[in-house]
Amino acid sequence: MFGLTAGDHHAWFVFMIAAARLASARRLPWRLIAFLDDAHRLGMLRAVGPIYQFRHAELHDHLARTLPTQ
Repeated sequence: MFGLTAGDHHAWFVFMIAAARLASARRLPWRLIAFLDDAHRLGMLRAVGPIYQFRHAELHDHLARTLPTQ
């Protein structure tokens, strides 16, 4: 536990917690990096440095749309 709190690892730790919570709520794929790499390989995303961007505005809008809660 000391290794996680000492040093500059806070952002990665917070990302891992957030990604796990979103994946368990079925709002994000469990293997996020593999998903992004596959979408990039298929031409749905483009990589600009370490950032992925959507190539198609309609796909972006579809994925960003919130679903009504039941």
